[in-house]
Amino acid sequence: MDYAITSQDLEGLSEDQQVAIMESLVLSVAADHRTSKAETTQFEAAINAIPWKLEPAKVMSHLSDVRNRVLAQTNPTEAVSLVNQIAERLPFPELRVKLFHAMASIMAVEGTPNADDKTLLFAYVKAFGMTGPQVDAIKADIKSAHAS
Repeated sequence: MDYAITSQDLEGLSEDQQVAIMESLVLSVAADHRTSKAETTQFEAAINAIPWKLEPAKVMSHLSDVRNRVLAQTNPTEAVSLVNQIAERLPFPELRVKLFHAMASIMAVEGTPNADDKTLLFAYVKAFGMTGPQVDAIKADIKSAHAS
């Protein structure tokens, strides 16, 4: 499977649904409460690779708002609640898989994700209704990308 989020994946998505994608990507960076240069670079690459259906200034504004909201969270229950809200707003299985791949790629850029990262990823697996084979395929794809 090609895990790139395409223009076709975003076709018909509302602004709020696109913000849900942004929230997920920001959560993937913020999950472990520390951000490295490599993670930031991978995050920026993921954001820039998405063919948003919004004006660039609107994307930047939403990203800033999302970042502030995510960083203001003080406990894990808030993050899980946000993950569940994101799942409600993004009911499309293929987009969910692609988004999960983008998130896991950000978290794995420096090696194996830590416990906080894994907790967030597990919350997404549960909320998105992902299967073991889907998760295994994503792990294998990310591992393969890091090996090359």
